[in-house]
Amino acid sequence: NAFNGQIIDICSEDWSQGVADASNQVQPKEWLELSRIPLNEQEIYMFVDGQPWHDWTYSATENKVYFDIVPPEQSLVEIAYYY
Repeated sequence: NAFNGQIIDICSEDWSQGVADASNQVQPKEWLELSRIPLNEQEIYMFVDGQPWHDWTYSATENKVYFDIVPPEQSLVEIAYYY
């Protein structure tokens, strides 16, 4: 209630509708900040749902990866790099 979030009755047997309603409030990310500085920005690899994803650019000044095309909702995005 304090953050105007989705309220789910934890006593109910099925939470699926409440979880679905809460996930509709999630906005797609247009960028991700890397937790470390890459050793070589030419060796950053991105995967969306386990498949190589090439529609992104890296900003060394911000240490962020920007999506040229935002991955589909509910996708698993992984970024691999040496630091």
